[in-house]
Amino acid sequence: MPSASSQDNPSCLLWMHWTSCFKEPYYSNSAKCQLWVASNYTPTLLKYAMLLIEKVWREKVEFKKAGALLKRITEPGVLQLSLFEDSSPEDTRPKQLMQTVDELNFLYGQDKVRFAVMEFEQRWQTRAQFRSNRWTARWNELMVVKA
Repeated sequence: MPSASSQDNPSCLLWMHWTSCFKEPYYSNSAKCQLWVASNYTPTLLKYAMLLIEKVWREKVEFKKAGALLKRITEPGVLQLSLFEDSSPEDTRPKQLMQTVDELNFLYGQDKVRFAVMEFEQRWQTRAQFRSNRWTARWNELMVVKA
């Protein structure tokens, strides 16, 4: 897994999860890795996320929350090359793959094409009772004023 000082690398992936603090035994953990080459390629990010999850996962523990955090995100045109990983800026296959996935999902519906590590049946639901309104992004959440 890549690692180096935080000043040397543009990208960092952090994974964390924890149980309910009201149930015994309480457990929380996190792990991070710094990427030698900045990437927005989903299979690469999933590969490192799965490695981090394996480091902190515990069997038979009911987790309450989990999350991933990307740090030091850079512009798509900026590429910090590495001596240790094969990453040619001329390789257009990753970009073509992601563009094809996006086009298929746009054409056939959201999440019709997924990566194998993603569940097909979502067994959990986000808790949005304290979420602020999204008036600038969702027309159906705009306030209606009646005179």
